[in-house]
Amino acid sequence: MPTCGPTSSEVESSTTNAEEWETFAVVDALAASSGLSVVRENDAACAAIGQFWVGRLSAAQSFATLYMATGFGCGIVEHGALARGASSNVGEIGHMVVEVDGPPCWCGSRGCLEMLAAPRRVISLAMADPALAARLELSGAEADVRRDFAAVGRAAAQGDAACATLIEGSARYVAQAMLSVVNLLDLDRVYLAGPGFAEAGPIYLQVIRDVVTRFARTRDIHGVEVVLSDPARDAAAVGAAALALQQSLTPHMVVGRD
Repeated sequence: MPTCGPTSSEVESSTTNAEEWETFAVVDALAASSGLSVVRENDAACAAIGQFWVGRLSAAQSFATLYMATGFGCGIVEHGALARGASSNVGEIGHMVVEVDGPPCWCGSRGCLEMLAAPRRVISLAMADPALAARLELSGAEADVRRDFAAVGRAAAQGDAACATLIEGSARYVAQAMLSVVNLLDLDRVYLAGPGFAEAGPIYLQVIRDVVTRFARTRDIHGVEVVLSDPARDAAAVGAAALALQQSLTPHMVVGRD
């Protein structure tokens, strides 16, 4: 019985707007009530595992799944297993610095990808244009981040010049971050997943693919395929369901968090 929910300490250290239910010990509660083993992962890791199974990828395949909802995460699969790191926090790409001396981030650093390219940043820039905000009926409220970003993305995909400029500006930062990931890990495949890519995914795809194709360190040795996950919006849910399968078929691999 898998769940994507992190532990309370992980929530408190990885986001500034955790809801009370997110700190609930859901894993312990589910295990106690069901008598079954429960595993958990964050949304980016779930999306990567889902891509591994749904895409019928070889266990020899190593790839990254960039997940965008209201922020960014990056799930990395190496030889059929998730890369985990010392504290199971691999993939915090939202806190990769993409602009030295950029705006301060809540994590304590400056110029993080999240502060320059995440949906909240795009909405903030859109709200600075009252005519645009009114035309798209943006609220700017925290509770409406996904709805507002979807409106901007949808308009951009339909050819709205102002919205396209905002999305392309975000995509350029994301592309630079993913280029660093590709170079660091010598990847030949990157997936884009999550609700953030549901409306303007093709724009992000084009910008990221162009940057990675032209500047990947190993471009003369092998290509790097950048593709939209299918289904991009539900990738994490698919992966959460696949976690149980992952644990059953590869019991020698660690799936849950300590």
